[in-house]
Amino acid sequence: MLKSRIIPALLLDDKGIYKTIKFENPRYIGDPLNIIKIFNDKLVDEIIICDINKNKSNKIDFDYLKTIFQSCRMPVCYSGGISDLKQASTLFSIGVEKVAIGKSIIENPNLITSISKTFGNQSMVSIINLVNIENKFFIYDYLKKKIVSNIDVIDFIKIVQDYGSGEIVLHFVNNDGLCTGYDYEIINKLLRYIKVPVTFLGGLKDIDEINYVVKHYGVTGIAGSSIFIFKGKFKSVLINYPTNLLK
Repeated sequence: MLKSRIIPALLLDDKGIYKTIKFENPRYIGDPLNIIKIFNDKLVDEIIICDINKNKSNKIDFDYLKTIFQSCRMPVCYSGGISDLKQASTLFSIGVEKVAIGKSIIENPNLITSISKTFGNQSMVSIINLVNIENKFFIYDYLKKKIVSNIDVIDFIKIVQDYGSGEIVLHFVNNDGLCTGYDYEIINKLLRYIKVPVTFLGGLKDIDEINYVVKHYGVTGIAGSSIFIFKGKFKSVLINYPTNLLK
């Protein structure tokens, strides 16, 4: 079994790191290079960088991203505006270990195959943004602020695996930024259909939950944001990553 990885997830927007709640009300956290330097010193397992600004414009600032990736001393998974193999190739050439693609896969699932065949399926990640509406689960389009009703979540999981995705990130939108824990209703329903390494993201509460997830689910990725950015009831910004997280 692969070792579980504890993964800070960062939202990059116009050369700053932000934190949102359910993709709303962005709060500026700091300069990405400073934040990554701290995570380097704390020897984090991996980092996810979601470039939400470039995802909107579908233009990727490779020169700026190169300065970020070259400062990272941990594996980097990048998401944001990837629409073709050439963009993915450039990202790998400037230091990314994995590229992650979300809802756009629905329109172009062959991109998964192209990336996985060229760079190996371990480098191709599918992010599935999920909302829970009365215990029914839907893919969520955060740009249009609505659910994607024309495809079933289970069918989508099968598609991304059949086309060659080597990892799936389940992102629980309802819980994002709330620190109330992952959505276990979604997890218990969907995990049986996932045959590749899986990462949970959205709502991670505390270190106890990290240990609970590893013990009961054995997933390979436990990702979060607030837990690694804020401290205390007033949510003061304090970049942190406790060592010896797993019992």
